[in-house]
Amino acid sequence: MTVLETADGSQEARYPITKNISYMYQVYCSYIMVYKNTDKRKDFMNAELLKSSLTELARKYYKPVAGWFDVNGDDFDVVVRNDKFNDPPFATQTLDMSYDNLMEQVRASNEQLLVPNSPSPFIGPGNLEIPMILVKMTYLESGEAAVLGITYHHSLMDGSAFWLFMYNWANLCHQMATHDEGMQSERHIPCPPSFGVPSLSHLHDPSAKFDHTEYALVDASDCIREFKLGTDSIKENILRISVEEQHKVRAMAKQYVNPRAQLGLSAFLCASPVVNLATSRTLGQLAEMELEDVAKLVYQTITKGSAAYICSSMDFLVTHRMAEIEDEKQGRAGKKAMLAYVCPAPAKCTISSSRNFPIYQTDFGFGSPEYVRPPYLPFDGCMRIWPTPQSRGEGLSNKEAALEVYLSLPDYVDLS
Repeated sequence: MTVLETADGSQEARYPITKNISYMYQVYCSYIMVYKNTDKRKDFMNAELLKSSLTELARKYYKPVAGWFDVNGDDFDVVVRNDKFNDPPFATQTLDMSYDNLMEQVRASNEQLLVPNSPSPFIGPGNLEIPMILVKMTYLESGEAAVLGITYHHSLMDGSAFWLFMYNWANLCHQMATHDEGMQSERHIPCPPSFGVPSLSHLHDPSAKFDHTEYALVDASDCIREFKLGTDSIKENILRISVEEQHKVRAMAKQYVNPRAQLGLSAFLCASPVVNLATSRTLGQLAEMELEDVAKLVYQTITKGSAAYICSSMDFLVTHRMAEIEDEKQGRAGKKAMLAYVCPAPAKCTISSSRNFPIYQTDFGFGSPEYVRPPYLPFDGCMRIWPTPQSRGEGLSNKEAALEVYLSLPDYVDLS
């Protein structure tokens, strides 16, 4: 960060995020987390404790989360002050409904009921004082359960950084619940974050040329929202993969890609270095292939993820972002780079995995989540691999357990 003295003598730090993000990730991403009050505690998921620990986490350890966006020429910054904070909004509500009815709302991903309403996510001169994170706690009148609905701005964190944030928040809250208020100096978080993506220039390979088919260039005038929906009605199918089935597929696929490791980035870096790898296949084509051939295709796709490829991908996005800004300045109708899977097109399959994130280790001192609902994504062929409550391990490590697959498909497709 660059630290400056302001006219009134306070300090202001600027955290540049232009290359921390691809500009297309100006979106809010939401999760719904259910906690069951099995011990019938009266102070279960105490709102004041959750709010105060979140505020302390943001101000002390995740200062950009308590900051503001700013447009600095062609760059995006997060501005952090030592005398003024953009603390995460924290709302509560109590519902008179049964636990079973609540779970129906959660599984249906009723974000309107259970997740805080977020403002427009697009960073611009008229939309800078938007929160990085918003929280909504829902309690049942019976005291049987509570739901933590959270939404965060994807420009600051990818999934890996977000779930580390949640893990740190849960740990800090747990300490505040068991320590005296005067012991603040003794509190700590298990995974202190770092900020600022280091230079990757040494990883570039000028001789390598890549065709970034994972992105689509579309008319900017047609993109009034970040994710452009098609005309099909999309339904979500939830599949379950046993440990035995996982072993079989991994043996055939042989390899996975870790973008942070490829780039030499810390696992605790709070950033959004999202990398997409693609090969062109429709769901219909995949359905006709043998499982072993599908695994080989996955292997061939992820092995493209070299450091040179990832750097080229980031350069591709920055180049098109700059072109888009220039087109806007000149009043021209230009092109916008978007993820191919969110553009209306023939059926395709996009796969993302959260299987290694410490999702079920977020114990705020009241027990681990009973169920965590990933966001519903209404895009044809969008597949998300998700851990189950049985995956919860020690620390950041997950145990080997069955996984869930959330697959979005047009409602006329029958998987039975």
